[in-house]
Amino acid sequence: MNESTLERIRAARHRISARFNHNPQRLVEYYINRQSQRKPTPAEASTKAYSVAKIRERYARAYQKWTDDDEAVLRSEFLQGRTTKQLSDLLQRQPSSIRSHLRKIGLVE
Repeated sequence: MNESTLERIRAARHRISARFNHNPQRLVEYYINRQSQRKPTPAEASTKAYSVAKIRERYARAYQKWTDDDEAVLRSEFLQGRTTKQLSDLLQRQPSSIRSHLRKIGLVE
C-alpha cells in the first residue's frame, strides 16, 4: 500500500473512533455489530459440493494417500480380473479413485 492509501485508512479509522468518543469498549461493540451484519463474500459463501466425512462413511480410505501396499493390492487384484467395484470395496476407495490410480500406474489408458 502506498502512503496516501494508509493516510486515508488512518483518517477513516480516526473518524469512526471519534464517533464513539474514542471509547475502546464502544468501538469494539461497533465493529462486532458491523461484522455480524456483513454479507459473506462469494468465496466465503461457497460451500464444497461434497464432504470428505460423508464420503468416508461409504469409502473409509477416500482421499488418503496411496501406500505401496495399496498399490500392490490394486495391481495384483486388477491383473486377476477384479472389477472397479470389487477393487473399490476391497480398498475402501471411491471407484473414480480406483480408475484414476489404474491410469496413473499404467494399467489402463
